[in-house]
Formats: sequence, structure tokens, C-alpha cells
Amino acid sequence: CVDGDTHTCGSYDCKDPDAPPVPDPYYPDAAWYLEAIRAPEAWAAGYTGDGVQILINDDGVDNTHPDLAKLDVTNSCDVYAPCAKARGPNAGLIDSHGTNCAAIAAADSNSACGVGAAPGAGIAACVVLGDCTTKASEDTLTHNYNVNDISSNSYSNDDCERYATSATDCPFECPSVSSADCPCDACDGDDWSSGQLSSTCEDAVVDYCTSYFNDDVTPCLELDHYFIRCGYGQISSYAHNQLLEGTTNGRGGLGTVYVFSAGNEYDLGIDVNYKNYAKTRFTMCVGAVHADLTHSDYSTSGAPVFITAPGGDGGNMAVARPVANGVTDNCADAGQGTSFSTPLVSGVVALVLEANPNLSWRDVQGLLAATARTDFNDEDDDTGQWTTNQAGVKHSYKYGFGLIDALAAVTAAPTWATLPA
Repeated sequence: CVDGDTHTCGSYDCKDPDAPPVPDPYYPDAAWYLEAIRAPEAWAAGYTGDGVQILINDDGVDNTHPDLAKLDVTNSCDVYAPCAKARGPNAGLIDSHGTNCAAIAAADSNSACGVGAAPGAGIAACVVLGDCTTKASEDTLTHNYNVNDISSNSYSNDDCERYATSATDCPFECPSVSSADCPCDACDGDDWSSGQLSSTCEDAVVDYCTSYFNDDVTPCLELDHYFIRCGYGQISSYAHNQLLEGTTNGRGGLGTVYVFSAGNEYDLGIDVNYKNYAKTRFTMCVGAVHADLTHSDYSTSGAPVFITAPGGDGGNMAVARPVANGVTDNCADAGQGTSFSTPLVSGVVALVLEANPNLSWRDVQGLLAATARTDFNDEDDDTGQWTTNQAGVKHSYKYGFGLIDALAAVTAAPTWATLPA
């Protein structure tokens, strides 16, 4: 509905200025995050993602759900449907993470559950996570890249090991544990400033900082090269080549648009720089904000964070769930995490590519950075970790270039000046 419209939309009278813009019964539960990124306003401008396809690389997408029945099986991987969990307290339930992500990105607008950021976009799926014994056999980052325009990846590989902090004397106050569990005893005799802690000391600090990080944040982060070592955090040559192939040849030479989640390890002091896919120039790394549009306390920060979208507070993102799990209306809360801010960004990319299908992958990055909002909460620059670079552009370790703005992006897209390759 558009305010003042004389038509009806589902059971809503569009003459009512408070009528939802779509007929989906759970739209009120999705309104906060869709409206935060101005998706309904982009729809009203005529953009729904029509003609654009998003590939969801995750634990599978349930295309028996009416919101996701449009799944393009032909251009999905050989394994695209989710599987039942084999063990644990949820044994027998179908993996739901990928179904959630697909729905947040592009669930159809209909009489079932909710609606995605790009309800007119197509979707495809590849199983790369979860409980399926067999995963997709194809190269999922480049799979059918002349049909699958956007690669949405709600995971981040972090193979870093967490190691000790450093100071002249033992820096830990250990307010919540006994001296026996405090690293100071185990590290007695170690030279904190030498950079060569004993293995016993390192193990004690790893255990303590993992369990009591919030009690001693400063010493756990003080000297990063002690606390985290990331020999395996580099992207492999194979993965680099896949991203290069996708951005060079995908979409008929305009390049696949890669979207990855920042991760949910902020409280452990992990930095996005220690991840592989999320920190390359080929990808957009997505952080998350709470419903009040402040930094989500789980959203991993760092210089590679490119852009931000709502990621849920736990209990307020009602989306499609696998039909076989039998939840009410096959619709339930997704949870929270950058896993769910990522498909919102993928959905907005679909809106942008509908507005201008001739944009390259670099154009999409530049356009989203230029149109993102930096004034979406009342934090000062220090709290938001904002800096202004030499080009006069603001960037934050928490929010990247800011909160994604669907309406501003689709408005700018038709006249965007193409960036060089």
C-alpha cells in the first residue's frame, strides 16, 4: 500500500495511512528492520529485486515453504535442501539457518509469514554448512554466476587462536575467580614484556580470557599480537582465485556481488581482520545493529567492516522456518547475529541491480558506501568509532560506512557514474 491508495492489499485498506505496505501476516514483526533500512520506501519507488537472483550459501533452503517456493532449483547446487539434525537436543529438526537467511533476503510477499528485503528477487541455494552428510559438490562461490548475481554468505571463517595479553606485571584483576583460576599464579615468573610467555602461562590466559573476557577487557586486548595469532586467518589461494573469477567474469563480466557476515565474536575481542573471506576487497563485510540502531554487542568489529544492517535482538525477527519442523504458521524468530544482517544487505543489492543492472561489483560497493547513513543514532564519533578519511568519507570499525539505506541506494543507482575496473 501507498498512503492514500484506493486499492486493497490483502486484508488491508490502502486508504488507511497506517496500512502495512504488504499483505504478509507477520509483516508487523519484520517492520522494524525493513523500515530501518527504508526497504518499503524502495518498494514504493518501484523496486522489488525483479530480474535479480541471490545465491544463498548456507545449510539449505526449504522450497516447500510458500515464501520460498520460487527457489531456482536448476541454478542451485546439487545439494540445496536442508537436512535433519542427527544428534543433540534438536535431533530430527531440519536445519533452519539457510531458510531464515533466504527469507530475510527475498521471501515472497504473499499470505504466508513475512516478506524479504527484495520480495521480487529470485533465489538459489547451495548447502555448504549444517547436518547434511553430503555438501554441494560445485564451486559455490562461482556457481552459475551468470544467473546468480549475488552471493550471500552468512558465515565467516575464523581460525584464529586466542592467546595472552601482555604488561610489565600481571595485568589481570580477576574479580570473579579465585587466585587458582587467575592467570597470575600460573604465569608467576614469566616476563610479560618479553613476548615469550611459557606454554603454561599461555594456556592459563587462553582459558581465562575465553571465559571471563568482560571482567578484564583491557588486559585481554592490550597487546593484540599476544592475544591472537592468525596463521590460518589468511584466505587460501584457491578461495582468492574463486573470488577473483567471480568478480571478473560473473554477471557477464560485471562481476558477482559477494556479501559476507562479520561474525558474532565482539565479546571475545576478535577483529574482522583475522577472518579470511570477510576482509578481502572482493567482498562486503556486514556488521549488525540492534533495534535501537546501536552496535549489536555480538557484531565483530574492525577496519574491514563495510556496511551495517539490523541483525536482531533475539526474539524480534519473525521469518520462514522449515515446514517439516511444524512451528506455528511455519514462521518463527530467526534469532540474532550478523548472519541475518547479511541477507538484508543482499536483498538491498538486488533492489539496486534492478534499478541499474549495468553496475559492476565495484559500483555496487561504491554506491552502497556513498548512500549509507552515518546519522542513524545519537552516539558521538568516539563511541561509534567513526573516523573521516583523506577523501572526506566517514567510516567506523563498528558500522563500516554506515547503516544501509535501500531508498537512497535505488535512487542513486540509475545515474551512478561507473567506477574503473
